[in-house]
Amino acid sequence: MRNETIVEHFRQLPTDEKLQLLRTLWNELEAEAAERPLTEEERRFLDERLGDIEADPRADRPWADVRADLLNGR
Repeated sequence: MRNETIVEHFRQLPTDEKLQLLRTLWNELEAEAAERPLTEEERRFLDERLGDIEADPRADRPWADVRADLLNGR
């Protein structure tokens, strides 16, 4: 089935069915991603990020803090 056809069928679903479908798809993607090995590029990126955090632990901030700053215009 082509993506355009899938999207058209999706648009015709009631909102609660759309949400359930999205949850199902997300859970499947999450499970697949957990099983997929990292690429070398992803591994390098994570290693660099960990190195940055080790070099300056203050640079690592929880998402909730970053989000709050963005929402407050800081």
